[in-house]
Amino acid sequence: MKKFLSTFMMLLVATSCLFLSSCGGDDDKDEPKNPEQEWKSLVGIWYNSRSYGGITWEFCEDGTCSRFTGSPSVVYLEGTWTYDQKNKILVAITNGGRNEDSWRVISITENSWTGELLTGQGATLTYVRMDGDE
Repeated sequence: MKKFLSTFMMLLVATSCLFLSSCGGDDDKDEPKNPEQEWKSLVGIWYNSRSYGGITWEFCEDGTCSRFTGSPSVVYLEGTWTYDQKNKILVAITNGGRNEDSWRVISITENSWTGELLTGQGATLTYVRMDGDE
């Protein structure tokens, strides 16, 4: 009887551990679902309040982009963007090729991305998702 009770308790503990470990949400929900498709996480509308008094970027799945700044003067530019997955470099070229912004992407989540600006002042900037599609 002792052996049966001991075996039963061991099975009960093991089963409890399995159920408890499977409970809870997705711990990695903010991480890109497929690392090889990380560029798709950048598709959307993003806002950063530190640059130019507020800057909004829209990166479209077809490789086009637009940039809107509101200060000191309103500027709207269209162009193209690319993302080098291996080196984690995001490049946006606007204004007929006269403007280039590039970042070394540090992190991408569902609701934000952070990158070190490779052009200009070299600041680290975080952009938050504005479109709410994700």
